[in-house]
Amino acid sequence: DSVFNTVVELMFGALDMDDCAIMIWDEVDNELEVQVDMNRHGLEDRITPKGTRLNLAKHPAKMAALKERDVIVVMRDDEDSPYPSEVEDLRANNDMVRILVPLVVREASIGLIQLEQTTAEKVITQQKVRLARALGAQVAVAIENARLTATMSAQFGELIIINELSRSISSTLELEGMLKVVADQVPAV
Repeated sequence: DSVFNTVVELMFGALDMDDCAIMIWDEVDNELEVQVDMNRHGLEDRITPKGTRLNLAKHPAKMAALKERDVIVVMRDDEDSPYPSEVEDLRANNDMVRILVPLVVREASIGLIQLEQTTAEKVITQQKVRLARALGAQVAVAIENARLTATMSAQFGELIIINELSRSISSTLELEGMLKVVADQVPAV
């Protein structure tokens, strides 16, 4: 969670946006799961709760960003947008712009950063889009590193328990004592 919160603060500072959500892609169910959603001004009614799952069949722009592995910008006033449901959502939430930044690691999308802006005064430039893309790439690597660290830590813990079990078994030659050691140690694995 601290990685996600740090990323959101970075996005607020670097891109000057009002809302930022980070979502992880569940390819099996084709859903995005919200990991964190924050509003720069602390407006609670603009925050999607952690754990909320979004069906990508209902969010074609998000799906396109993930599949194409490219940033998508949706503007509220774009009458010719290929994503009319996203435009409607912007209008319903009084947002002017939504930027969808895919999180890509080793040519595979793992999630999405959704940035929103509520005022028309701030212009979305190509420079801002390039910066969002670069930050998204760094965020994706950080998330993948955190995942790998957690997986390795869990595996290391299992190996320690297995080693303890092996040592305990080899220290006794009696079958009854060996069975007691196994019964005591196996639930920990």
